[in-house]
Amino acid sequence: METKVQALRKLTPGCLLDLSAERDNPHDAFAVEIRFGSIKLGYVPRSDNRHISRLLAQGATLKCTAIEINPDAEVWNCVRVEIGMLVDGYECTN
Repeated sequence: METKVQALRKLTPGCLLDLSAERDNPHDAFAVEIRFGSIKLGYVPRSDNRHISRLLAQGATLKCTAIEINPDAEVWNCVRVEIGMLVDGYECTN
């Protein structure tokens, strides 16, 4: 079974990541998990997760892209991502 560290070493800028709302999270009802394949990389920061969680619940098509990877950083700073939404076939990012 691949570990998180091994997955981080395979990850490169531009890789697409999966997002999923984690409604049953006991610490944050708006938690949004970020995964690379079967490996949980972490969560969208609480300061940004409420809108993303609501969009996922509404069925919005979101794209999560790794833009910076540092496997040696603190666990909460290993991966920097950009999240965009597809609207009428166009990608919107912030």
